[in-house]
Amino acid sequence: MKKRVIVTTSVGLVFVILFMNAQKDEAMTVREYEEERLQIEKQHFGQEEIAFIRKERPDELLEKFVLREEIELKLWDKGEEVEEIQSLLNKFGYSLQEDGEFGLQMKDAVEDFQTNLSLEATGSVDYATYKKLVITEASNLADDYLVSLQDKRTMQETFIPIPTLIQTPELPNGCEITSLTTILNYYGYGVSKTVMSDNYLPKKPFTFTDGKRFGPNPHQYYVGEPRSQHGGWYSFAPPIAEAGNMYLEEQGSTMRAIDITGTSKEDIIYFINKGIPVVVWTTLDLSPPRFNYNWFLQEDGQNYDAKTNLHVVVLNGFTDDKVHVMNPLIGQVTYDAEAFFRVYEQMGQHAIIVN
Repeated sequence: MKKRVIVTTSVGLVFVILFMNAQKDEAMTVREYEEERLQIEKQHFGQEEIAFIRKERPDELLEKFVLREEIELKLWDKGEEVEEIQSLLNKFGYSLQEDGEFGLQMKDAVEDFQTNLSLEATGSVDYATYKKLVITEASNLADDYLVSLQDKRTMQETFIPIPTLIQTPELPNGCEITSLTTILNYYGYGVSKTVMSDNYLPKKPFTFTDGKRFGPNPHQYYVGEPRSQHGGWYSFAPPIAEAGNMYLEEQGSTMRAIDITGTSKEDIIYFINKGIPVVVWTTLDLSPPRFNYNWFLQEDGQNYDAKTNLHVVVLNGFTDDKVHVMNPLIGQVTYDAEAFFRVYEQMGQHAIIVN
């Protein structure tokens, strides 16, 4: 087998052409080159696309299109092609993690992009979607699209009618699992907050060695017992998502509790506008987090400074400069949006959705 390679030039196109059982290895003439280029353009593109490609970046764009002719990416796919699409989508303001994993947030972004560009909104990336991503970005329209997208993501009057679920008296320190249960109830699952706490929430108690208090890592377990007034502390998103997924899997559900920690304010708004309530880690009175208690971590003995005013609520809407919140201590309330999201960021942007 011999290979013939056409290397890019200032007037050329990048291609690697393989000739099976070729009798000789020869360079293309300019005429042959132009004829092959024309044939490829007609095979892949319409007249407007051809005109655009020749005007903008012919070598780079045609190489991209030919190499991705059979692209077909869908939910849960992984790899470099997925990462390339994530990078392209981020140029349009979607704030995806470029990790090469086609997750639910990426599916929503693809579907949103397809809808806005009048493509079939499948949530999967086919050749038509890929071409539209590349051409729109290359034509410097990404900035205009970003402005439009941000306008869509600004706070509109939105309210998701989730049930009100109060954590007390059974779970005086169970705001996290109560908030998750609220969302499960909203989606039609009739589980109680106490069943979720007793049967599904990963928990670990404190231990004492040589007069020192040792506790679990709240990223891995709920610290203590939510039923206890003085022996319950808190957990961050991972144990709560784990509890939700254990329950959902037992029900045979395709829904999952998804840890979206690190999600921006704009993407939180996006979820709400899509009708998806969000469990959010804040503080009791939206004051800055306080650190005036500590323990040693059981896993490695490191000192851990605990947040003593941590609280978890369900964000379920916006109105003007306010946010609608189901607070498991007092019920449905509204808070100042700027203060709410400021504390959300100060607390580390911990959040969960069920989808």
